[in-house]
Amino acid sequence: MDFKIENIIMNQIGKILILGGDRFNKLKYLALREKSNGLYYLEFGFNKNNISLMKVKSCAEEVQNSLFEFFQVLEFFEIPAIGSEFKENETDFEALTNTASNTKKQTLKAGSTIYSQGNGFERGTLGSFVKLKDKNDLFILSNFHVLFNDFTKLGYSVFDYSTDIKIGEVYWGLFNNYYDIALAKVTCDALCEKISDTFNYDFGTLTITPNQNKNISMTGGRSGYSYGQVYSTQAHAFVENKWRINQIFLKDLRAQPGDSGTLVVEGSIEKERDVVGLLFAKDREEDYISIANPLNRLLTKEIKPHIQNGTLMPSIHFDSFY
Repeated sequence: MDFKIENIIMNQIGKILILGGDRFNKLKYLALREKSNGLYYLEFGFNKNNISLMKVKSCAEEVQNSLFEFFQVLEFFEIPAIGSEFKENETDFEALTNTASNTKKQTLKAGSTIYSQGNGFERGTLGSFVKLKDKNDLFILSNFHVLFNDFTKLGYSVFDYSTDIKIGEVYWGLFNNYYDIALAKVTCDALCEKISDTFNYDFGTLTITPNQNKNISMTGGRSGYSYGQVYSTQAHAFVENKWRINQIFLKDLRAQPGDSGTLVVEGSIEKERDVVGLLFAKDREEDYISIANPLNRLLTKEIKPHIQNGTLMPSIHFDSFY
């Protein structure tokens, strides 16, 4: 399936949303959906309003018209357009950190609940253990908003919630309109011997762009095992006053606060599974839609040093899940 034209449309709209900021705050999300036979439509989600479905064909002549319709919807979204399809929905997305108590676990593994120094009231999930190229260390993969806050510094401690034992130190993070992802370097030699249910496979071959309606699953620190389907492979969403661009929408996952950082995989939780994305948010009102960062565009290339929260992040290059 050729997503070239659809990507042009969504990328241009994404740039407009970032520049516009809260000017578009009544628009909660925009998702590219496949209808049939290479025919696509843009689904607009509004807070306590309707969703307008607009068809976008896979041909260059439609790009300009689609962008024009987009501006029309932003300006007149309270007035139904002639020929549009509508359905009721209320959307208000939230990050999935948890401030409540959680069921204690005895084994450190993917799906364990973790928290970081200075951010102890914001618990999330250990998504996976990963290796970096040219590094012998083992790293914890989770969300930036799980391991960092405005005061977090590199080297801050990360703890396993079930034991309050230090398991790592904050090492790297990336938080922008596209990604909410972070790493902590594992430091607990004794506890690391307890790591179970781990896998060793290459990012490049098993990190995919999933198809719409594909079955997916996850093991969240709060909700445990859950499964659902891919709703959209390219979507923009307004999450906690920030536009998140080119995300994956998931439906029917039982995601709850505390599940941020969970690794979402295609199919069931088994060895040699395909990695879809990293869960970071859900609809605040309904359990219908959750959002994940797509990992295929990030984990297969070197990430250059960058400034985040006033701190210089090191260059990294992901190698494998472990």
